[in-house]
Amino acid sequence: MLEATKEKDESALHNVIYSYHPTRSAMDTAVSTLKRNIHYVKNAYYFSYSNGPIEGINRKIKELKRHHYGFRNLNNFFNRIDRIFLLNQKEASTA
Repeated sequence: MLEATKEKDESALHNVIYSYHPTRSAMDTAVSTLKRNIHYVKNAYYFSYSNGPIEGINRKIKELKRHHYGFRNLNNFFNRIDRIFLLNQKEASTA
């Protein structure tokens, strides 16, 4: 399964998933999830889009809310978010 995924070989992945025999292990759950979502897995082979960067932004905002609750006004909160992302952009451009 790993080789099929690394090589982005759709037919090999299909063969591995549909020839799998349940063994009452955690792998059974993983394979059944892949069977249900095979269309989306195949789409990941064709398109290089990822929601990872957006998830990272959401995580940073939620972390800010958790650690610094109680901003006196919403503008301070938004200014803090802007500062976090400006610092990250500067770090990324110097790396």
